[in-house]
Amino acid sequence: MEGSALLHRIKRKRGRCKIGNNICLESETQALKMKLFVFMTLVASAAGVVQDLSGKMLTFPQQTNTDHMRLMTSKRNFGAASVCLRSFTDLKRDHILFSLSTPTSDNEFLMYYDDTNKEMEGHVKSLSAEYGYLDYKPNTWHSLCMSWDAGSGLLQLWFNGQPLARKFIVSSNITGEPIIILGQEQDSYGGGFNLKQSFVGMMTDVHMWDYVLSSCEIQKYVSGLSFTPGNVLNWAALDFQINGRVLIEDKQIKLKEATGLKMALVYIVLSMLIGMAASIPRDMSEKMLVFPQQTNTAHVRLTTTKQNLGAVTVCMRYFTDLTRAFSLFSLATPTHYDDFWLYKMAARDEINAYVRNVGINYKGQDFQLNKWQSVCGTWDAASGLVQLWLDGKPSSLKFGSTSNISGPMIIVLGQDQDAHGGGFDINQSFVGMITDVHMWDHVLPACHIDSYSKKFNFPSGNVLNWNSIEFQTMALVYIVLSMLIGTAASIPRDMSEKMLVFPQQTNTAHVRLTTTKQNLGAVTVCMRYFTDLTRDVSLFSLATPTHDNDFLLFKMAPRDVIRAYVKNVAIDYKGQDFQLNKWQSVCGTWDAASGLVQVWLDGKPSSLKFGSTSNISGAMIIVLGQDQDAHGGGFDINQSFVGMITDVHMWDHVLPACHIDSYNMSGKMLVFPEETDVNHVRLTTSRQILGAVTVCMRYFTDLTRSFTLFGLATPTHNNDFHIFKMPLNKWQSVCGTWDAASGLAQLWLDGKPSSLKFGSTSNISGPMIIVLGQDQDSYGGSFDRGRSFVGMITDVHLWDYVLSPLHIDNYSQKFNFPAGNVLNWNSIEFQITGRVMIQKEQNKC
Repeated sequence: MEGSALLHRIKRKRGRCKIGNNICLESETQALKMKLFVFMTLVASAAGVVQDLSGKMLTFPQQTNTDHMRLMTSKRNFGAASVCLRSFTDLKRDHILFSLSTPTSDNEFLMYYDDTNKEMEGHVKSLSAEYGYLDYKPNTWHSLCMSWDAGSGLLQLWFNGQPLARKFIVSSNITGEPIIILGQEQDSYGGGFNLKQSFVGMMTDVHMWDYVLSSCEIQKYVSGLSFTPGNVLNWAALDFQINGRVLIEDKQIKLKEATGLKMALVYIVLSMLIGMAASIPRDMSEKMLVFPQQTNTAHVRLTTTKQNLGAVTVCMRYFTDLTRAFSLFSLATPTHYDDFWLYKMAARDEINAYVRNVGINYKGQDFQLNKWQSVCGTWDAASGLVQLWLDGKPSSLKFGSTSNISGPMIIVLGQDQDAHGGGFDINQSFVGMITDVHMWDHVLPACHIDSYSKKFNFPSGNVLNWNSIEFQTMALVYIVLSMLIGTAASIPRDMSEKMLVFPQQTNTAHVRLTTTKQNLGAVTVCMRYFTDLTRDVSLFSLATPTHDNDFLLFKMAPRDVIRAYVKNVAIDYKGQDFQLNKWQSVCGTWDAASGLVQVWLDGKPSSLKFGSTSNISGAMIIVLGQDQDAHGGGFDINQSFVGMITDVHMWDHVLPACHIDSYNMSGKMLVFPEETDVNHVRLTTSRQILGAVTVCMRYFTDLTRSFTLFGLATPTHNNDFHIFKMPLNKWQSVCGTWDAASGLAQLWLDGKPSSLKFGSTSNISGPMIIVLGQDQDSYGGSFDRGRSFVGMITDVHLWDYVLSPLHIDNYSQKFNFPAGNVLNWNSIEFQITGRVMIQKEQNKC
């Protein structure tokens, strides 16, 4: 690191080489040494060959000034950079983590641990920033990320997902052919290695980007979730060369360290998981099975104790875009693999039913792609007759078999059994969604089949009942909340904790919401949505016979523009913080009395703009998923919504700002402002039994004692499920109060008061200069570098009175406090002198 005077103290670190490990290695058998030599030779010869190192780690087993891995990139100019890696070491000395040099600077982009000062260092262009007070434990996997942007000159480190202070370092680009080294620190371009700065331990998941990685992406990386791989260095497609004894081995990261959060997220999103070990009765009402891909393994096995059937009715609903043949329902016994089988043929209008291996073909069926349909099949051994019903419409009765189905039955969804419980063919597998599977041991009357097709008042199956069904899922099958689009009747439903899924771009799929309102003089609409669309998209569409855009919320193709329509009048709202692949809430309000329209995104209001002063009147059609270019229709595929929508509400008045803010609970929290034995929040559930639990929550506290985060009790156990945790603070709040009447001053840190102490009883008077970042040793100046502030500051407020303890506590928790009446961070005037940047606050995903 000879290129930087700032690292002079690092240069002084020297010590005797500990060669115990080398002695052990020398004592290994000659055969093992030869194997290692051959292996390393083969790896070293692989230079220039891109390899997938997913699931692998690098092991640097000894202290040397030679062993290293060189990473290749064609990049020659960086205006920004981010690097993330995971490391494991027991070193108690300085060591390198990541070293990028160019011909002009050996410390062009560097991550380094200074053990003497217990600091993690980030270097760019031979300038450094130090970060102390980190819990850098030995023999522990740590995730480290470093980002830098030449535009602002800011450098930031992230330690195990926690952001550290942004610090200015340099604002000029990195240029020239880079040499990137793992395991050694370059004191010259591509060399100058120092034994006492080498890395010993394990390293994995090294990625590098040519931009500043977002806080959300860093959180995903740290948590082992799906993140955007590096576009400069990608661990899953790495071009490298090994020199010396550096081994590539299978990862040894513990499950809870590497994938704990990933598992939790999968449980939450998918509700139920893949490959369930036991067959337990479950209520599958309002849920569906998702078969996401063509395989010869993924299937669901349904359990029944029946050993003999003289009649059968099977009903189910499905959604698919398959144009080839596929299996819908397969029942096999040891003697007949097609004892009862419903099979969609490749011909679009044909479905086959099999009974006792006898196939019956039904032509002229109105089979639809990308549409929920119901299918029922019936058979009676007494007559031998078989019949098929599609969407409640019967086909002809045809002869099948008069012998009973008998023997141990295996029932499979998603695959066709060509053997008892197996023999699956990928080209007969099902891809799509299935729900509401019922089976009876008798022929269901026509009226009940019709009721089933309309989802209205039918008897549940007595062999298989979707509301209490035993099953096992094998391989990749998901279970999610089901919303069937295009139900025959409009029936009020409780949609709390449910969402609508619009899985693809169409000019047909939509949800029509029903209201009896015929006249509106004001409107508020609120909804939450999740999408990755970058084109125009309709969020909410209300049309009447006279205006197809009577009230419309429409996301425009420019990323920051949302358009509202009232009575066909368009109002654009620019500068919106629209996010891809993130849940957001949007509310739109309008009042005919004033004509004013306003949009709120994630609880943040836009400007009030004029729309229309005439009422919305006439028969209203409200549609989600499409934009109405005619009353109830005229859909355009390029304006259709793809993604998820939930929590849709509409009012016939303008909702107050406080209510819109409450609707947007994203970013809000509960505040417990004082220590009592009374205050609490009780959460309600109707569940009486739990076979598994996952609780997820975020917290921030200033308590130094132990405390409870979550407690679940039953009459027999007061700690049936209990989370007990110690605190961890990063961002802190500080408040100072003083009152001339008493002369008393007080300091509050993270909402905790200090002792009241006497200050002064005389007023502050005269023209005031208020400065952040420096100490005024004279009026407006005489700044001392040694007392300057380095870090981040936000939420500055000043009042002309002593704020109450409750409000100070609320401020510390960022909830429900009165804004300053002297300085208000939400509406503050200021002037910047020198290098002070305005940046977005960093929040977790």
